[in-house]
Amino acid sequence: MVVLRMCLALAMLANLMGQHVTPERYVTRPSRSFLKRIPDETKITKRSSEMRTSSAFHKAEVELIQSKLAEFLLPHEARELTMQVCNLAMDVDIDIDRILQDPLVGRLYEYDGQFFTPRGAGGFHTAFDGLHILKSLRNCIDTFFKARSKRSAIRWLLDELNMHRWVARRRRTNWEECGTLGLMPKETIQEIMDAQGQGGRLPPPPLSAEEQAFFKSFEEELARTDP
Repeated sequence: MVVLRMCLALAMLANLMGQHVTPERYVTRPSRSFLKRIPDETKITKRSSEMRTSSAFHKAEVELIQSKLAEFLLPHEARELTMQVCNLAMDVDIDIDRILQDPLVGRLYEYDGQFFTPRGAGGFHTAFDGLHILKSLRNCIDTFFKARSKRSAIRWLLDELNMHRWVARRRRTNWEECGTLGLMPKETIQEIMDAQGQGGRLPPPPLSAEEQAFFKSFEEELARTDP
């Protein structure tokens, strides 16, 4: 996770500086039938004109990703992994778009495809949309595959991307059910709200066996030293 975050930060910095990173060589290109399987964004939902990214940009990033993966994988492996990545990015877009459909979100937050930033307040909620996930992955594929076995690299890559999908889904679920973009589980949020409504405080979590043994030995030591 740390490595991907570093890559994301570098990608964001490159965008700010007006730089554009592309692979040095192209080994294969996705087939026409493969690109046709990428759903058009307009079939998912509508965003404001500022946030709408055309499906052509998605397809361009997909082509670059597959070409880069083909440097480390067999052609059919690169195609299959690229399709998994593309499907994951589209799943993320669906959840992000559902959040943005609520007019209240637009009044409370600014969203740039990477962060929900409260208007007039500090802090932010990280939530990369599909296009930014693809761009970030394209710039750090080497990090996953160099000095690692093929199986290990693929698993690491998918684990990192699935974290983005989990974050988008959790934020969408919490917004629809609890009115918050936080990542705390619904049950915990409800427990806190119930405790606040009752004017009480949440009970402390039970001590672990190790903690119980420590405090027991501490009490015994105090008892021996008391005059």
